[in-house]
Amino acid sequence: MRTRSHAIVVVLLMSVVSAGQAVADDVQPGMIAQGTVRDAKNAPIANANVQLCYEKNQLNADNAVVETVQTDEGGKYQFKTPLRFATSNGTVDSDHYVVVAYDATHAPGWANIIGTRTQTMNDLVLDNATPQDVQVTDSQGTPLSDVVLRLAGAGDPQDRYAAFRQLSTFPPDMIAVTEMTDAQGAATLKNLPHTQLQLVASHPGYADATIRLGAPQKEALPIKMMPAATVKGTVRDLQGQPVSGVTVIFLDINHVSARAVKTDEKGNYECDSLAPKGASAYSTGVFSIFVRDSKFCSSIRTLNLDSSATIDPFDLKAEPGSVLRIKVVEPQTKKPVAGAQVCVMLPANLVRGEFTDDKGSVDFRMAPAEGVIRLSAPPGGSYFVGDPPGQKFKLSDQLTEITLTLPSALKPLVDLRGYVETADGKPGASMKVMMACDDQEVRLPPMPGFSFGAVTTPDGSFTTAGFPSESRIIVYAETRNHKTAAVVQYDVPKQGGDLKPPIKLMATKASDFDFSAAIGQDESGAHVYVSPGSGNVFLRYSRDTTIDAKGHLKISGIIPGQVYHVVEIGGKMGPQVQKDLVLVPKG
Repeated sequence: MRTRSHAIVVVLLMSVVSAGQAVADDVQPGMIAQGTVRDAKNAPIANANVQLCYEKNQLNADNAVVETVQTDEGGKYQFKTPLRFATSNGTVDSDHYVVVAYDATHAPGWANIIGTRTQTMNDLVLDNATPQDVQVTDSQGTPLSDVVLRLAGAGDPQDRYAAFRQLSTFPPDMIAVTEMTDAQGAATLKNLPHTQLQLVASHPGYADATIRLGAPQKEALPIKMMPAATVKGTVRDLQGQPVSGVTVIFLDINHVSARAVKTDEKGNYECDSLAPKGASAYSTGVFSIFVRDSKFCSSIRTLNLDSSATIDPFDLKAEPGSVLRIKVVEPQTKKPVAGAQVCVMLPANLVRGEFTDDKGSVDFRMAPAEGVIRLSAPPGGSYFVGDPPGQKFKLSDQLTEITLTLPSALKPLVDLRGYVETADGKPGASMKVMMACDDQEVRLPPMPGFSFGAVTTPDGSFTTAGFPSESRIIVYAETRNHKTAAVVQYDVPKQGGDLKPPIKLMATKASDFDFSAAIGQDESGAHVYVSPGSGNVFLRYSRDTTIDAKGHLKISGIIPGQVYHVVEIGGKMGPQVQKDLVLVPKG
């Protein structure tokens, strides 16, 4: 059995019209990022490289390193570039910065800087480096030389090591860990951190290969690169004149991947490394292509890439279009809400999302269209209760204005601290802890689901930032071998703080549950996911197993008397069957 994890990809696509760049409320003009770089033994590291990376959006368009400095003899660094944020959303889904430190002998250290909870001091830890051998071949198994391998992301919110708990992505020009394959297609990435990693392999003429690892492994990592498709064309306005400097978006129809390129001074663009159909398990080869700009837009064109051919020309027509202006306000005060996430859903399920400015407004420039507007998330550091209904729109004039009202007033998120004890009353160190909000009507800032994860410290404590106040929390704690566990519910204090009493672990048992009898038919051979609690509250932390020949569900680590949620993903009843079951009776 293995632990199942979900990778949720959210692509925000927008043609935003703004009068100027707003600065987040918590960020004072001229604020400078600074800090100290140390090793795992807390000794300062001199002459380490420290890069300030600006992550503007999730398309890698305009994401770049904006400044590089070196630490002094005391390990201290300070940038000169002032921190400026386009929105006050205050999450890593909106624009943010990442500080990355590295040297020749350690694994890199990193920290996110967002538009809220901004810290001017960002101390970084460079841990011991872990190597990873890589072997790259083409689709026929022939070794590929001169493939560029880079660390594109790292971090795990549940990592045992606190320095690795921030999940970050890095722009293409961040060079902390970069290597190139030799004539045999081999390379060794020497200075990787021992945590979850995202690696990218790039080579002209091939689709970029993205690899996600739980941590570096002893065996060589095989990477197979598939031939890429290339699309070229020219963007012209309604008078037939070339349009320079606009962004052309290539969005996979399943929203799994997206690319963005800009037109040159002659209006020409070229997008290579596009994955055709069959290049990976997720590659459909079907792309939606359109222009994004503050002054221009275009109709959405669809292109099917069934092979690695070059499509030339594939021209686009840019037009002024219409502006859809959306304003978000609180229900009673009608106060504008800055940093709220608004999504516009267009035909073919194309979602374009953005964040409101400091006046609570956001503008979308689009070709004539009908669609639905939805308020999808509150600003960082807050939440609201209720499910905002979608609102239909039809663009007809040059400007269409719509006001969305939050279903409730904004409430603050708080920081929580809890404690885990073993069955004999000792601190539960290095325990896996999962937390979830018991109120499914709560709407949080952009994040992967309603649940939070942590690992306890040596004194048995754990912390989580940004949990809904005035709500109810469900906490599940377990040892990593699943031999002891506990489920506890708490009312979240309005001001945050300690969760009392401590969570006390109890011995678990292995189940021998007659699943076929519970369902009412033979379920032998069915594949299921099992997670603690009722409903989908901990679904992303579930474990999987197969129903045996007698129709019994056998899995270790079950708390007697506790309800578990079982989801069938393969069997006679299909993938949508979900049941809440007590797998081991109490007593």
